[in-house]
Amino acid sequence: MTSSWLVTGAHGLLGRDVLDELATQPDVAVTGLGRDRLDITDPAAVRAAVAGHRVVVNCAAWTDVDGAERSEATATAVNGTGVRHLARACADSGALLLHISTDYVFRGNARRPYSDDAPTGPVNAYGRSKLAGERAVAELLPRTGYIVRTAWLYGEHGRNFVAGHHARTRRPATDPGRGGRPARPADLVACARPATGSPRPCRPGGAGTGGRLPRHGGRPDHLVRPGA
Repeated sequence: MTSSWLVTGAHGLLGRDVLDELATQPDVAVTGLGRDRLDITDPAAVRAAVAGHRVVVNCAAWTDVDGAERSEATATAVNGTGVRHLARACADSGALLLHISTDYVFRGNARRPYSDDAPTGPVNAYGRSKLAGERAVAELLPRTGYIVRTAWLYGEHGRNFVAGHHARTRRPATDPGRGGRPARPADLVACARPATGSPRPCRPGGAGTGGRLPRHGGRPDHLVRPGA
């Protein structure tokens, strides 16, 4: 039996990779809607788009962290209110909702990996706007809403940290842009060896340690499992 999926934010890096992944799955019919065809801040448009779908994957988001500081209300309209519209439409239609969120909902000062139920405490507008969306999903879809917090996403389409690091490796060795914290998860515990040959510890960046991460689009990898 074919399962009907809707992917919002389908023109973004993450949305495009989710569509690519779903296209390989048998018995899945996928509708991808970009911002030009679905504005998630429009509740009527959201209800019409969700109708008839079994699963909704929300890849639509305001991801400009610095821009959110200048216009928190606009960021929250997308990341908070827009997600509430999606959650409400899914609750009314019986669809499952997979919502992509971020490590920015945490304060960022932890010294060990965050658990799913760790206290949130965003320190910037972007994090607050994303937390508003999480709360909407938890409130309206306590049994059929799923929240995936992630960071350092990458993929084939558009700008991402892998492409950025690759570009920096092509610059002269004196280029200060080659420095910075590693872009691996919290299991990376050493990043360089000095001339003596002994390892030098390097505190990894990532959601596990609460490190503040740049926002880019990304690859879904195993986030989506049709038929669940």
